[in-house]
Amino acid sequence: MTVVTSAQTSYQNQPGYNDCLLPPTNASFLAPAAKSSATITGDSKNAASDGSTESEVDLKDLIDAQLVKLLTMPTSLPDREFTHYKAKLTTNLPRDLHLVQAWLSALDESTNEGAKEKQQEVRQQVIDYMLHHNGVSIWALPLRKVVESLVISE
Repeated sequence: MTVVTSAQTSYQNQPGYNDCLLPPTNASFLAPAAKSSATITGDSKNAASDGSTESEVDLKDLIDAQLVKLLTMPTSLPDREFTHYKAKLTTNLPRDLHLVQAWLSALDESTNEGAKEKQQEVRQQVIDYMLHHNGVSIWALPLRKVVESLVISE
């Protein structure tokens, strides 16, 4: 009996052939924050965290107020679509992101002469943010849609 063998060698059953490469031993690519460590001993309090929580609360209140103002502006969206985006924004918008506060305040402070340009600028910044960050489409897409649909009279 004759056995026909293939000209090609199969490496499927060779252990380790298709394994992933090991990560480099030099961990210099890790974030600097991962390398640093802080030690707190005794009954000491972290003074920076007390002040930051107060400023975070202020920022959250400011973003909430600006979001309410944005959502009361006239839009060209149908009521059902606007209600959907409003619900997405009120539940998912990060209240601690300074960038969101900057976008909302830019829309809030725009005058009639530069309102259209400011609207387009904020729209483009939201799109750029969406392209560079993962997991933000749940709130960034509704924000972009609302910003795009703002009715600005010149």
